[in-house]
Amino acid sequence: MKFETAIINALKNINMPDNITPVLSDRDGVEPRAPYLLINVISTTNIGLPRKSVSHSLTDKVETIFQVKDVYISLTFHASAKDPTHDWVQHFDTGLQSDMYDWAFTQQGLGFVDSDGVMYQPQPIAGKNYKNAILNLTFRSEVVDDFFVNGISRVGIIGDLKNTSVEIDNDIYEGT
Repeated sequence: MKFETAIINALKNINMPDNITPVLSDRDGVEPRAPYLLINVISTTNIGLPRKSVSHSLTDKVETIFQVKDVYISLTFHASAKDPTHDWVQHFDTGLQSDMYDWAFTQQGLGFVDSDGVMYQPQPIAGKNYKNAILNLTFRSEVVDDFFVNGISRVGIIGDLKNTSVEIDNDIYEGT
């Protein structure tokens, strides 16, 4: 949901019309009145290997993982065929290469990578002519997650030393 929220915030910064209601796909709920924007994360792909940072203190052992990901997102603008939303979608598609849009997405931790352009899909509903304007976009983002590391407090070693059985049981103390 982080990616969808970031996209909504970026769209607000580039003046998406207020009458377009953002909807997160694959969530339960009632379909809003048109016009609305359906945001769907199609997939994510890791780019390279993650970086790792480890922080140890007396009480916390935290491993922070930094992974660059490509996020494939589909934006579906659903509106009446005559609605000015479709003009705004064309404006948005053209603006994807602008510095203003780059700034808006970068402020949300997203870097624009690629777009397939706008695809239109007619969708008549109850005798009215609606259409979907669909944009498939790729964004690049660095995802940061923390993981708590299990501490070692005791080590036991069992082995043979010159035909003699040896057992060592050592307590490990923090800060020594």
